Amino acid sequence: MADYDFRSLSPHDFELLSRDVPQTVLGVRLESFTTGRDSGIDFRYRGGGINLIVQCLN
Repeated sequence: MADYDFRSLSPHDFELLSRDVPQTVLGVRLESFTTGRDSGIDFRYRGGGINLIVQCLN
């Protein structure tokens, strides 16, 4: 297995990676929000009666 070091990612890049992985695996589009005060929401999915809110911590 490859040895990755994600500590070099900026907070914004970490959020993008954290969004892109489940977006690809689940085959859904996650809505992103701008960097800054986001009331604890980094990205969200709404569809089929599901409301998923994600907060990234790095």
